[in-house]
Amino acid sequence: MADQELRGVGGWLGFLVVILGVISPIRILIETGINLNVAAEVAQSLGSNWTIYKIAAWLLSLTAAACSIYLAYRLNAVRRRSTVGLVIKGMWILAFVPQLLDLLLSLALFPHLSDALMDPSLIGDLTKSLIFPTVWSLYLLKSVRVANTYSVDSSAAEEIFG
Repeated sequence: MADQELRGVGGWLGFLVVILGVISPIRILIETGINLNVAAEVAQSLGSNWTIYKIAAWLLSLTAAACSIYLAYRLNAVRRRSTVGLVIKGMWILAFVPQLLDLLLSLALFPHLSDALMDPSLIGDLTKSLIFPTVWSLYLLKSVRVANTYSVDSSAAEEIFG
């Protein structure tokens, strides 16, 4: 198969679109539900801020899921090189920002639990978060299919004057 035949959203690129558009949003929402369900068992000790945290956690999860779906949409619908850069940045943001915002929110609402929230396993969780964006960023930067599918962005002047 010639390099030029590797074009379009298929193969590993198609798999990434499915991950970003379906699997990741479902995973995010299920994890949030499970984590809030487990925390609800000790909600009495968390005090009145529990309701605020629960609402904020769902909003954060819904936002992260929507962002993931948007990245999948861009990969599927907008065939410009800028899409690849946007998706790479988006994956890195989704790997860290929701976790950090959740941690900051938890520390602000539940300062009496700051020792428990700063558990050493947090570093392990953040390190695991590096794997997904690293692997897929390398794929998006090195793949022949991606290079053939997403054309170099043209300027407005090039589009008008050829």
